[in-house]
Amino acid sequence: MADTAGIADWARLGIADCNLLLGKFDLAIDGYKEIIGSSSSSAPFALLGISEAFLRQGKLDRAESYYKIYKQNYPSAPGSLELEAALSDQKPAPNEGKIPKAIKAGYFIQVGVFSKKDNAKNCLRKFKTQNYQTKMEDYDEDGQRYYRVLIGPFQDESLARKSKADLEKSEGEEFLIFIE
Repeated sequence: MADTAGIADWARLGIADCNLLLGKFDLAIDGYKEIIGSSSSSAPFALLGISEAFLRQGKLDRAESYYKIYKQNYPSAPGSLELEAALSDQKPAPNEGKIPKAIKAGYFIQVGVFSKKDNAKNCLRKFKTQNYQTKMEDYDEDGQRYYRVLIGPFQDESLARKSKADLEKSEGEEFLIFIE
């Protein structure tokens, strides 16, 4: 009987993982929660899965809380570098990036800096064809002219940070947030 229950939990884990990959986050979360409640040997994997599902939904607090439970209950188990990186990227450092609400600011994501204007224009077109609102700015640094390509504006910091994370994931590069 115990072997059958264990096999069933591993099967539930596989189904929950498939739902996660298909973007059916609520179904995945429900499946992972069933496993966590059963005290199965697959529970650590379910905790990681539920953390990932909440992260993909943009529910960072929930993702972090389940990941903390995983780390507390299984301290010798390996951590998730991807999850830890995503969670740390989403949180500004103390006193960093916070602007008083009375100040109107636009948030932009810098997706490229180029010394050749044609290269900047190509980058600008690339993101415009992906339906991003873009702009190009030029500036001088140490006697050299540069062209910065920005996506935005975003009305608030959290939306800019989420969009930045999505862009970094899809483009495989790191970007900066500018405030104007």
